[in-house]
Amino acid sequence: MYVLKLESRGVACEVSVNDVPLASVTGSAASNRLAFAAPWITEPTGIMSARILPPPIPPERPVERSADAVLIALPPGAPAGEPEGEVIAEIRWSAPPGDETEVPPLQREARFSARPAPPMRWQRSRLSAGTPADAEALFAWIVGLQAAVERGDVAHFMRASEPGLRDLAEAMGLDPQEQIEELTELLTLNFPVTGLKPLVPDDLVYRPVAGGRLLAVTRKNGDPVIATVPDAARPYRYSLRAGMIDGQWWAF
Repeated sequence: MYVLKLESRGVACEVSVNDVPLASVTGSAASNRLAFAAPWITEPTGIMSARILPPPIPPERPVERSADAVLIALPPGAPAGEPEGEVIAEIRWSAPPGDETEVPPLQREARFSARPAPPMRWQRSRLSAGTPADAEALFAWIVGLQAAVERGDVAHFMRASEPGLRDLAEAMGLDPQEQIEELTELLTLNFPVTGLKPLVPDDLVYRPVAGGRLLAVTRKNGDPVIATVPDAARPYRYSLRAGMIDGQWWAF
């Protein structure tokens, strides 16, 4: 099992594993993210990359800036909580207050060796030609996904996500059906979600990732495509990677 851990202070950062963005932070304050990387490691060697960017809101005074990303191989049966295991790739960057020797944006990479996952469903994805009709169909599918979150339609959401969920479970050596049942139960407790930001076609950005097999869909400001407004009673953020298999869009 492989886990990506990202921490940053004073800078925004996005970290990818094998061209798949897995974790991002805004840099507005000290922050961190964890993400499972196993489904995206399908070869014995790979690359972890980090894009280090200026924060959206510059600090009022000079601060120490840093970004640390580590890819960790967890031992079998590792307990939940803070990941501890062998670090197979790391990217560390820092600058003391006022030091402008290196000014973001910056790109850093680290190569690693790992035990690859079995063949994953996302590898079968082939994106459409990108015609206006294709774009309209993709947007309509995303609107349907958000509507399912708003009305609490867990079944719709799970159907759209099932290939990616099975990929994740199998890459982690877990029983896919058990994981799907557990997530269904969890979503049932937390759906519906109110206060989601409206979807507007011109506000969405589609970035090819995973060697062009998938699209990372975000808003123009970098926020997840499905997210609550800032003053929502219960925050919700859903990062979407869309793939097409046999003419059907799926969430990965």
